[in-house]
Amino acid sequence: MLSLLINTTAIWGGFLLLYFLLLRKHTFFHTNRLVLLAGLLLGLYIPQLDLSFVVAQPTAAPLIDLYFEPLTAQLQLIEVYASEETGNWSFSWSLILWSVYFLGVAIAAARFLWGLWQLRQLYRSAACSKMQGYSLVESSNPHLPFSFFSMLFMSKALAFSAKEKEQVIAHELAHIRGWHSLDVLLLEMLKIIFWFHPLVYLYQQAVRTTHEYIADQAVLRTNQRRQYGQFLIRQLQSRPHIAFANHLFQSQLKQRIIMMTKTKSSRSTLWQYALILPLMAFSLMAFSSKKISVNDLSNLATAETGEVDEMPRFPGCEDMALEARKDCSVKKLMEFIIQNLEYPKEAAEQGISGKVMLKFTVQADGSIDNIKVAKGLEGGCTEAAIAVIEKMPNWIPGRKDGKAVATEMTLPFNFKPKKKVAKEEIFKVVEEMPRFPGCEELNSDETEAQKCAQRKLLEFIYQNIKYPEEAQKNGDEGVVVVQFVVNKEGVLENAKLVRNPSESLGREVLRMVFLMNQMEERWIPGKQRGRTVNVQFNLPVKFKLDKNTKTKPITEKYLDLESFTASPNPTDGELNINFKGEAAPTIVTITDITGKVIEQRKLDNFDGYFNETFDLSNQNAGIYAISVIQGGQRYVEMIAVQ
Repeated sequence: MLSLLINTTAIWGGFLLLYFLLLRKHTFFHTNRLVLLAGLLLGLYIPQLDLSFVVAQPTAAPLIDLYFEPLTAQLQLIEVYASEETGNWSFSWSLILWSVYFLGVAIAAARFLWGLWQLRQLYRSAACSKMQGYSLVESSNPHLPFSFFSMLFMSKALAFSAKEKEQVIAHELAHIRGWHSLDVLLLEMLKIIFWFHPLVYLYQQAVRTTHEYIADQAVLRTNQRRQYGQFLIRQLQSRPHIAFANHLFQSQLKQRIIMMTKTKSSRSTLWQYALILPLMAFSLMAFSSKKISVNDLSNLATAETGEVDEMPRFPGCEDMALEARKDCSVKKLMEFIIQNLEYPKEAAEQGISGKVMLKFTVQADGSIDNIKVAKGLEGGCTEAAIAVIEKMPNWIPGRKDGKAVATEMTLPFNFKPKKKVAKEEIFKVVEEMPRFPGCEELNSDETEAQKCAQRKLLEFIYQNIKYPEEAQKNGDEGVVVVQFVVNKEGVLENAKLVRNPSESLGREVLRMVFLMNQMEERWIPGKQRGRTVNVQFNLPVKFKLDKNTKTKPITEKYLDLESFTASPNPTDGELNINFKGEAAPTIVTITDITGKVIEQRKLDNFDGYFNETFDLSNQNAGIYAISVIQGGQRYVEMIAVQ
């Protein structure tokens, strides 16, 4: 919230500075009005504008598929109760500040409503006449002439000559035809929200003055300057007026008379308005909302102490080829940050969001030190980010000329509070439990529909679950129980593990649950008393290695290919695959997430170079695996079809 306000203030200030220093002295009044309004609106819009496009890279596929056995064909319900978060009210400055802010909003809104009520009362007590292009509202109450949208309010208590009345009408018609009341209402709304902000009041003064310049210019087309100026001076007096109406007589009368006598600006000065373009470009680059694309480690961290041949890497991927290690290292780093980064309570209470940029040095031995704050954030966010860096294990150091060297890195942390939503009741047992899709024709028989849905669910699990290679190496077995909520739309939410014998096994089950939301058909939501409700669901999955698997070594090894590319990724049609490898019999296969072969090339006389284009335009959107096999070794890459 604070960062948005600062960015908005900077943009508003930039446009006002340009206006007051260069543009307000010119007689291009309509253009000045547009500049002021553009500055107001861009100041509100640009800080919330996201100019980046984040493309998440798909997770690498397992290299081998092993034996899977479900726990049972009968799904069981395990009761796990989550405790509600409770807290006591405590004194905080944020509460006081928000209270003062909303008090100011209430006062500003009351002032605005009072003005509307005055206008309504004046209209009801006056005589209204329909004229050409406007409505003339004449009342007996003494007040200054003013306009509000298509209504021109005049008081019978003010004695104007025929010529003076003509000038008044010409002036107010310029306001009416220019829709100046829209500008005034916009500023009144902003004064309610930003009642504390001085720049809003400066904008209001500048816009209203520009309105008067435009209206005066319209009058002077048919009247003499001296005569009109004398009329304005004679009528300068304090009389009742409506706060947000366009008035003929204003306190900035001296400025108006000076501008009326000013020589018309030369067109050669129009170049100064082109300065708006670099101002807008700078505002977009400096103050728009940005996200970070996680495609490789160089987007997350950069070396700043000279060029290195190989960037430092987060540990955990040392047994992979160089290119694969880069992607794996980023994923490991992001997993570590997600697991260890905590949103500070103070920042959450105050709604603080923004980015923290930290610099640190990965020494030649992989240790981390010299942590510096390149960009901080209040509310404990900077301290929370530093705590994550301090918890990190030793990295794989960067290298130059084959030697490990110290490298300075920059790492961004983005803090963004979750939107608070009203909690809906989640049922654990309902009259009609949620069902896996595919058996809707049996809706009339609830028992048969449930049995059919269980079979369909097991078929989906058989087709999509993989026994993780890491679990197979470690001999991990056991029952994983995943808990999720089937919401009213049939979407699976809040998936979490309530029983997990192994990290890799639990991760695989969560991946499988995520795939259910990628299906064309949603789950059939549960019902209670005839209405659709959110239902908690527990799914047990048993992983078991057979005797042969436990003792059989893994014979399939990782195939190291040169310059492998699959582009574009994601693709909406054509996919070009290019790589270099050994001149040996080769099989290139593209499969979907169920393992179904989509495309395959068998190259018995492979010459070491592969460059072919595949047409995937007829395939469903989703994740696909590219597999290259040579002599018992395999290379796997994941791509996404949009």
